[in-house]
Amino acid sequence: MRFWFLVGLLCLAGQLHAAVPATWRLDLLHGLEDDKEQFRKSGLWQEPLLWQGPVDLQDELNRGDYRFEITQSGTGELLYAQSYSSLFSDWSLSSDASHNERYFEESLRFPAPAMPARLQILRRQLDKPGQPLQAVWQLDLPLQAEPAPTPAATDSIRLLQAPETADQAYGLVFLAEGFQADEAEAFFQAATELSQALFRYAPFDRLRPYMQVHAVMTPSNDSGIGANKDGLPLDTRFAVNPNALGMPRYALSMEVHAIRNAAMVVPYHSIVILTNSHEYHGSGIFQTYAIAPAFHPRREFLVLHELGHSLAGLADEYFHSTPGYAASAGIIEPYQPNITSKSGLQDLKWQHLVADDTPIPTPWSQQAFVQNRQMSTLAVEPYQGVVGAFQGANYSAEHYYRPALACIMLLDMGDNHFCPVCQQAIVEQIKSQLEN
Repeated sequence: MRFWFLVGLLCLAGQLHAAVPATWRLDLLHGLEDDKEQFRKSGLWQEPLLWQGPVDLQDELNRGDYRFEITQSGTGELLYAQSYSSLFSDWSLSSDASHNERYFEESLRFPAPAMPARLQILRRQLDKPGQPLQAVWQLDLPLQAEPAPTPAATDSIRLLQAPETADQAYGLVFLAEGFQADEAEAFFQAATELSQALFRYAPFDRLRPYMQVHAVMTPSNDSGIGANKDGLPLDTRFAVNPNALGMPRYALSMEVHAIRNAAMVVPYHSIVILTNSHEYHGSGIFQTYAIAPAFHPRREFLVLHELGHSLAGLADEYFHSTPGYAASAGIIEPYQPNITSKSGLQDLKWQHLVADDTPIPTPWSQQAFVQNRQMSTLAVEPYQGVVGAFQGANYSAEHYYRPALACIMLLDMGDNHFCPVCQQAIVEQIKSQLEN
């Protein structure tokens, strides 16, 4: 009897294991050619680890410039959907796009479908009311994917944070950029310190039981990032440019496929690339990656701020103009959860967090803050610590509003806190990636 009981348990375990699908990744080239948006398939890969997260995600949060959907062939039933942003969407909003045509690497990860399926990409119409999504490309998926390229054998892995339940964990991975093999300990030390720092701040402090953090040492041939003293590009793992798209301190890597190959050795949802640098730079692209320096004094702020972008799809709340991006008139209500336009004040998207006696828009001394940009100026404001609608956000002093006077998406305040609206957005995003 005991023998057949054990056989039954083994069979059940096999069925449960089989129920977890493989992880597929579609690598694309996404660009502009002859004034038309183009997609080219680069590869369809099966990654080495099983899928982590909901297999039937519908992504009701919908926070990216793009969205991809997996539908059943024939019936059109939606099997899986995920919104995202990309290097292309970021570049297309910059001044560089007005006089160049180029392609960017892009990767879409999803659970392997158990039936014939089609993948469709939809683009957000940013200049139309409601910013609706419109289909721009599709691909019939084959029944099998090729094994993903084997990552470099010299990569080493450390677990920095273990969740309470491994099969219900949000994965974050730190990758090394510009660290030579003999600098591995410096990378691991920086990643450990930043992982510990992350959980000192809300909402990550209370999300810690649900998060798993790894560091993957991805060695480079050269030490540092960018160029050497002679102006020649350094030979680094992901070729991070600390002044990308003509914007100082805007760090980007165009090697998205290589980044995904490096990250896939551990379970992950979000990627943070730590650069071997003491200089101030960073970036965060929703569902793609965040980049921050490993050794700058303000590195905690930079990691948190860029994770706000890459993990939760948050918008910048500062309102000084940013060279490289075209100014917006603020007529169309933006989709991001932490900013609104003048038209959005009548139906405020975070109204449930606003007290009945808080005026909308919420008055504050914007000019006084502009003159010194110090927290001391905000500390004496009558609505400090209150959720409202404060003029100035999304690179505009006039057309957009943010939920709070102070937030890490606005500036480095020393205590690195997210406002209640941004905290809620982070929790919602992580929760959506865990629940079936």
